[in-house]
Amino acid sequence: DAQFELLLKIRDKLSETHESVIKIRSVRGQVEEWAKRAEGHPAEEAISASATALNDKLTAIEEDLIQTDYRGARDRLNQPVKLALGQSVTSPDPRTGATATFLELVEDNREDGGTATVKVDMRLTGFEQGATDLVLDPSRPELRLKKLGRIWVGVLELELDAGGNPVATVVIFVP
Repeated sequence: DAQFELLLKIRDKLSETHESVIKIRSVRGQVEEWAKRAEGHPAEEAISASATALNDKLTAIEEDLIQTDYRGARDRLNQPVKLALGQSVTSPDPRTGATATFLELVEDNREDGGTATVKVDMRLTGFEQGATDLVLDPSRPELRLKKLGRIWVGVLELELDAGGNPVATVVIFVP
């Protein structure tokens, strides 16, 4: 019964997310129409700039809610996922069995021009691969990635949520 309640909550949250995306897309279309209507009007430049700024914000929100770059079944492994501490991403390809869990933010010295290091735990087909550090260093992008057999794991970005907690954007992929 608890499992059924969880499924209902997941369904409701997914429905809410889909409704939000539909509303965002509707508003974005309305904003584009208003910008078109303003063509030739003295306020065209101001309206166009405001429309672009608003649509950029709406697009960012939509990208937080869903994977807008998804191109089909062959693309499933290449989509990054935002993870809070303790959250995991599992490869949708059952042949890989790859799971990455965001364990900790080891350090974040980016404000001082340094690097950020996140610790990710990896499992492949049920076997613990251990924790590995992934480093966000603009001068050494190769440190963002680790190869485990034919599977790669990488950290694309690190940000703080509204509560100041770290959120890492992680991807599992097969090149």
